[in-house]
Amino acid sequence: MSIKQIVLLFTLVISFISCADDDENQTVLNIIQEQNTRITALESLIRAQQGETT
Repeated sequence: MSIKQIVLLFTLVISFISCADDDENQTVLNIIQEQNTRITALESLIRAQQGETT
């Protein structure tokens, strides 16, 4: 399982657990957006490192 898949699974679990309250839903959306930003940064880093090793 890739890092991206693990993080996406984690954010999905958080979103399902926290569906009870609108304020919590906004918090979950913020967490998901933050995680997506981190995923994008990780993907860029991995691509850069793969480019250096080839």
